[in-house]
Amino acid sequence: MIAIVDYEPKFIRAINTLGEEYLRCGFYDKARKEFARCIEISKVFVEPWINLGKTLNLLNKESEAIKAFVEATKKMRSKVTDRECFIGMG
Repeated sequence: MIAIVDYEPKFIRAINTLGEEYLRCGFYDKARKEFARCIEISKVFVEPWINLGKTLNLLNKESEAIKAFVEATKKMRSKVTDRECFIGMG
């Protein structure tokens, strides 16, 4: 994964996946860095915001984690229209 990120440094899905792997291995500072890097590249990609929140929570930075989760929620809401909320409701 590191080779892919080195080859294509703005491939946000690869960067996010690398951060997830760091998170799974307990390398929280490295994970945080990769999620922040994703966010710098694309402010609208929601997954890194969620993963950043998880990481910050594990680092006992609860207030920062909440801010990341709130930002993720805002990003998700901006992608869904009112009409889409009612699809499949009859």
